[in-house]
Amino acid sequence: MLCSRCKKNIAVVFMARADNGEVAKEGLCLSCAKELGIKPVEEMLSQMNIDDEQMESMMEEMNGMFSEENMAQLATGGNPFEMFSSLLSQPPQEFSEEQ
Repeated sequence: MLCSRCKKNIAVVFMARADNGEVAKEGLCLSCAKELGIKPVEEMLSQMNIDDEQMESMMEEMNGMFSEENMAQLATGGNPFEMFSSLLSQPPQEFSEEQ
């Protein structure tokens, strides 16, 4: 699921809220959750000494795990469990050390 606020990052914080008598489910990326002042997110980032630059880097890495096709599926409400399953069934990527 993509962040329901910025619509560009993977949602990692999920919540439900009452909206006109109906339950609305939302998913937010770390950046949006922090900007909205969601206390548990702020506390976690603080306790782990994660600054804004490190948080952005983590989100870029998470977004990079998904292909453009998977990101498009997430944006249109695709099933994240199917995408994670396909991600896990792929052979491991080889990483080169940057010098």
